[in-house]
Amino acid sequence: MRFVSAKQMVNDAMNGGYAIPALNANGATYDIARAALEAAQAMNSPLILQAYESNLEYFNELTDSMEHLWHAWRIQREIKNRIKADIMEIIAAVGSEGKAL
Repeated sequence: MRFVSAKQMVNDAMNGGYAIPALNANGATYDIARAALEAAQAMNSPLILQAYESNLEYFNELTDSMEHLWHAWRIQREIKNRIKADIMEIIAAVGSEGKAL
């Protein structure tokens, strides 16, 4: 999940022909906001968190948590890609009878 400006997010949505959901985080608990962010991340979907400026201090903890989740997800994805590449190399190096070429 990358953080982008509202303008870029709206332009991407207009060009892609999709809508962006918004969660009013002022009435939501930390758990609800976090669940919405995790669902958006799992679906690779943009999400707008609406909050009053006076409430943003409360959400600093949430955004810090999401950044940690994002970095962990990127590392996990990189590991999976490396494993997949290694497996493809092994398959290419092994003949159809399972013997090394």
